[in-house]
Amino acid sequence: PEHPPMHDAFSPAWADAWRAVIDTDPAYAAAANGWRDALALVCTPDAAAGFADGAAVQVMLDTGRCTAAEARAVDAVDAPAGVQASAATWRGLVDGRLDPVAGVMSGRLVPIGGSLGTIMTHAAGLKALVACARRVPTRWPA
Repeated sequence: PEHPPMHDAFSPAWADAWRAVIDTDPAYAAAANGWRDALALVCTPDAAAGFADGAAVQVMLDTGRCTAAEARAVDAVDAPAGVQASAATWRGLVDGRLDPVAGVMSGRLVPIGGSLGTIMTHAAGLKALVACARRVPTRWPA
């Protein structure tokens, strides 16, 4: 059987593949029906983990759909809500070893700016977004 192509974490191809999964996922649509906002996922700079300048993906969420996803430089993120974490934490989330709400509560997944309320209000949507990310074949830097 053919394996789906691997996408480098936080790359434009990864962002596009993630958007496609989110936009067609019924569990996400149900969990995030009231969520309409731009959201950023930010990987903090970590040269040893392959993200010397950090990395980010910003998505536009619209009541259960994802209308856009874009890989961005960390300093180009302008979403009003978002979460940031180390590469190791993102890998744990995408690999299924860390629950996103547990990540927020433990301080490993840090809301950006004043977005803690937004993130916790939409905790089910955040969990569904991470579940969608788990369906994207992801290659992490060595």
